[in-house]
Amino acid sequence: MKTAKRILKSFRHAFKGIHEAFVEGQNFRIMVYGVLASLVVFGMKPISSVYMTALIFSGAFMLVVELVNTAMEKGLDLVLPASLEEIRVIKDIMAAASLVASISWFLILMLALIA
Repeated sequence: MKTAKRILKSFRHAFKGIHEAFVEGQNFRIMVYGVLASLVVFGMKPISSVYMTALIFSGAFMLVVELVNTAMEKGLDLVLPASLEEIRVIKDIMAAASLVASISWFLILMLALIA
């Protein structure tokens, strides 16, 4: 029984984190809306299961990268002053990772649209 309670507690923490990122992070919110809109559109439009799988995985990957980016930024802001050059570089690299994931999702979305 304790294991079930711990699992439920873990899920509660995870959903609180998603909620926090959604409320506080404009980029995450835009990405969530984009992924949901694409899934709704392609749920009604017949596309191959390969494209649908690629959209789901690339969308999930994009959201995970953005969550990691948000967590890293918040953690760095707590620990070190943002004026340090090294912190700026780390934040820029994390933002670049999020951008690459977003572009990948968008390219898969475009391929699915023209297929």
